[in-house]
Amino acid sequence: MVVRGSTTIIFADRLLARWTLGAKLMLLPLAGIVVAMTFDEFRELPPEPFGSAIGIAAGLIMILMIWAFWFALVVAAVAIAHFRTSKDQRRISYELDDAAVVMRDATGASLACPWGNVRGARETARAVRLTLKPMGSRYIPKRAFAAIDLPMLRALLQERLGRNARLKGG
Repeated sequence: MVVRGSTTIIFADRLLARWTLGAKLMLLPLAGIVVAMTFDEFRELPPEPFGSAIGIAAGLIMILMIWAFWFALVVAAVAIAHFRTSKDQRRISYELDDAAVVMRDATGASLACPWGNVRGARETARAVRLTLKPMGSRYIPKRAFAAIDLPMLRALLQERLGRNARLKGG
């Protein structure tokens, strides 16, 4: 079975590919440090009715500011990467068969990932993310495939990855 598709990678694809759970989880230790520092700073406030509320509010505001700054950095990095690539490099064709997942751009560059290097797959509303061994991932927008090809794509992923293929099926 061979499933083929092609699309042009847009900025939102790159942003969604980068803004993963891992990127969000990296903020937790930083947020914890900021909260600890903030509570320590506001510990000397008089024990008035709003003294502890000010400390909590300041901690939450700091967490939101750090999250916004981190998001802005991710967006800036993705924008630089996206706009440095040519339109031909953004036109990607996908071919998934029994041996490998092959991705090619319009300039002729290609990347083949044998199924033995694919750890799992997760389907979202917009894409399928392949997790690779030992690390890394490939983001494949579902709009690259015709609607009649999506069930074949799911069947191939299920056949090659078994329980590691977390698919929506719809």
